[in-house]
Amino acid sequence: DRNYRQWLMREIALAVDSIHKSGIVHRDIKPENIVFSGDGALLKFVDFGSAKDEENPDIRGSGNSSTGRKVFHHFVGTPNYMAPECLNEKFSSFCTDIFALGMKVFLFSLYKTNGIL
Repeated sequence: DRNYRQWLMREIALAVDSIHKSGIVHRDIKPENIVFSGDGALLKFVDFGSAKDEENPDIRGSGNSSTGRKVFHHFVGTPNYMAPECLNEKFSSFCTDIFALGMKVFLFSLYKTNGIL
């Protein structure tokens, strides 16, 4: 129902805000990386392997350390949710997560509530 969708998107936006206030850009916000606590009251993001620490840019997520392959600094995450600047390997920032959040709002608005993001 509409109230549930609004509540869910608000919770996702608050979670993104919380991550950003910690100086972290998740860079792979997608439905598979959003989970709920057992009682469904708490929403969490998982899989920070592609995350970027804006306060300590020398720290790299594990998603960027493949040996023997080209290392991408901004083309990380899931292409279906990536901001254009990341797809073009230009830069990634907090705006990257906001773009992914917008993709979720757009996609979520197309579907009826069925328990799946």
